[in-house]
Amino acid sequence: MKKLLGCFFYALIFVLSVFAKENEFRVTVSSDSSEKMKLLICMNSYEKELIPVANVLKSDFEFSQQFDVVVKSYGIIEKKSQLKKLCERGYPFVLFLSFSKDDGLTWMLHDTQQGEVIKRKLVRVFSFSRFDSHCVASSIWPELTGQKGVFTTKIAYCKDGNKIKIGNREMRARHVYTAEFDGKNSRCLVGIPTYCIAPRWNKDPANPTVLYSEHTKSNLRLMGVDLYGKRWVASNLKGLNMLPSFSATGGKTVLCLSGSGNGNLYLLDESKKGSRILTRLTSKGRNFSPCMLDDGSGLFFCSDFQSQRPQIYFMRLPDKKIKKITTGGYCVSPNYSSVAKKLVYAKMVSGVLQLFLYDAKTKEHKQVTFNYGNKDDCSWSPCGNYLIYSVRNKGRSRIAIMHIITRNVRFVTGANEYCTYPSWSPVYTKFVSA
Repeated sequence: MKKLLGCFFYALIFVLSVFAKENEFRVTVSSDSSEKMKLLICMNSYEKELIPVANVLKSDFEFSQQFDVVVKSYGIIEKKSQLKKLCERGYPFVLFLSFSKDDGLTWMLHDTQQGEVIKRKLVRVFSFSRFDSHCVASSIWPELTGQKGVFTTKIAYCKDGNKIKIGNREMRARHVYTAEFDGKNSRCLVGIPTYCIAPRWNKDPANPTVLYSEHTKSNLRLMGVDLYGKRWVASNLKGLNMLPSFSATGGKTVLCLSGSGNGNLYLLDESKKGSRILTRLTSKGRNFSPCMLDDGSGLFFCSDFQSQRPQIYFMRLPDKKIKKITTGGYCVSPNYSSVAKKLVYAKMVSGVLQLFLYDAKTKEHKQVTFNYGNKDDCSWSPCGNYLIYSVRNKGRSRIAIMHIITRNVRFVTGANEYCTYPSWSPVYTKFVSA
């Protein structure tokens, strides 16, 4: 049985038409502003340990605002007549969960109109932590949408705390927090009484690490921290040490260093075993916010070397040839998705920073936010369907997530908090469950 759909994920809301042809399953969708896809998640009434799992699945699947999920206890589905009755109740799909202490969790996705099992899969999880439940959701999501899920990813961001003194300056402490992909279960990762900014995730699949910059009395040093809170100094040169960006293939890092002058970009190449080569990439103006391509062949960055207002540029590596991406205005915070093949950046429009998308193929720029509040610190989800960014307005700053197709926006931090610098993690092969 083939996967359900490729275009399904991009429908704004769904009206469903299903038909079968020679063992091939197809779904046709069209836009409708009034309906969401209904999905029933059910399990045996005596398997109460599955209820927390089902509730996490419900929350995960409803995050995109494309599904309306109902969780119920139900007997074993053995007959097509049972599926027909569920279809008549308005459920085109039913997800049945079962559990064995020896084997783990099994899920079965049913097409109620055809009375068929679309997919059956055994997931060897036994603890049913939230992370394990997110793993189950990630195994189901591609069958529903044809897209990879973000349920096992995390976000990092900064949150202001109490007032502190650094040297002769008084300011609020700024801590580093992490949370699940939807902002739930946030926890303080770095809570020391200092000023931390601009967390970034590394791209080592087996070793999730957050890199952030930390104020000291003499410089802004770059620190690393794992998800257990163990910290170490990553770069402690004079001046600024911040905003690292990594190649997915490993071995290459671009970061911003200032020394005693303006900020410039440097490439640290560790791709050859036993070799560490630091190369200066820029020399004029102020250069910051690098975003390296996954294959390490180039990077987007922000610079004012040609004008008084910063613009977005692309540098090709290794010949350092530069191409200007934006013209005019005040443009900052570039971040590229290799999945969406688009660059997001913030541009000043009528005195307000708004988000724009640049299509790397068509070279077109498109404004995607229009309302109040300065939007900045953009970051893509690894699936290429969501943007996370900060919104500053009237002395407050919150973290927001936008679905780039539906343009639905939700805030994932509190209205009375001051949160900045969001960064979305890649999909790692392991994560701390807490």
